[in-house]
This record gives sequence, C-alpha cells and structure tokens, in this order.
Amino acid sequence: MPPRIGRRLAVGGVVGMIAVLGVTEARAEPLFTLGTWEGALEAQFGWDRLRTTTQGGSETKSAITRYTERLTIRNNGAYILDPGFWTSTVSGTVGLFQEQDRFDGSSISRDGTLLGYSLDSVILGNKPYTGTIFARRNQSILAREFGGRTDLTLETRGGTFSLREDSVLEDLGIRHLSSVLGARQERTVEDTTVLGQTFRRDET
Repeated sequence: MPPRIGRRLAVGGVVGMIAVLGVTEARAEPLFTLGTWEGALEAQFGWDRLRTTTQGGSETKSAITRYTERLTIRNNGAYILDPGFWTSTVSGTVGLFQEQDRFDGSSISRDGTLLGYSLDSVILGNKPYTGTIFARRNQSILAREFGGRTDLTLETRGGTFSLREDSVLEDLGIRHLSSVLGARQERTVEDTTVLGQTFRRDET
C-alpha cells in the first residue's frame, strides 16, 4: 500500500472516530434537566369565637377550631436542552385540614385536602424576544360567622411575549420599538356554607 494512501486512511479513521464520539456525547446530553430542590412544611392553628346578642336579649355563640398542614416541594431552574432556551420553576403543594365548628350547642367536625401548584417558565430569556408561561392554583379555607366557612379555589394561567429594542427589527431599519403582549385567565370558585346552606360563586 503506498504511504500516501496509508496516511489518508489513518487520518480518515481518526476523523471518523472523533465524529462518532462527538455524536455519542451529543446524544448523551439529557433533553430535560432538573434544577435544585427545596421543600417547606407549614402548620397553622386557628381559633375563632363569635358571640351575638339581639335586641330581645337572646344570645348565640359560635366557635371554630382549625388545624392546617401544608407540604410544598419546589424545583428551581429546571431547563429543556439549554438554560437559555427554556427554564422553569415548578412547585406542588399538598395540604390537610381538620376543623371543628360549634354553634348553639351543636358540633360538626370536618376534614379534607388542599391542593395547589405553580409553574413559571421563561423561553429564550437571553434573547431580545422572550416568552413566559405561568399557571397557578391555590386552595384555602376561610371562617365565616355563625359557624360557616368558605372553600376558596383560585386558578390563574397565561403567558407573555416581549420584544426589546435590540430585536431583529433593528436590522430591518425599525428602531426604538419595544412591545409586550400578554394573555391571562383567572378563575375563582367559592363555596360558602352558612346555617346548613351552601352558596357557590364560579367566575372566570
């Protein structure tokens, strides 16, 4: 075999090995990478007491005792492909509540769960054209008069798109132009129970 052909084959083999290794490393990179984890445990105790006296002298008493525990787990800085492409912060909350209502000598015990989540994402955060996506849900229990309560659920979702002055429009001769476009939807679900009757408010 002539020396030139042997050298060319050797160089070609080395280049081929480098190319194969490069493709292997590229495929080994994960599509989705988690950020840092953190958690929080919250406990609350509440006690409300109400005494009402009418003009005729009759008196009513009510008291509410409530225990609430919430566990929140959050991941900060998760990203898809590259942090400059898509970065997110995601959290989930699970809560438990127990309460005892006393009204005019009667007593009612209740318990249940409280669920919530939060998602905040930034797309192309290092570019002059940036998008954001957000979604949140939160549940809570509010005390009312006469042994009543309100179960409240709040949901919010939407996104924005912002265009800075140093965007691609500047190359087209359009200078000093920036804009922000956004869409947002909110929903409120409120169930209020007083004296055995429940009233619902559902607004979007």
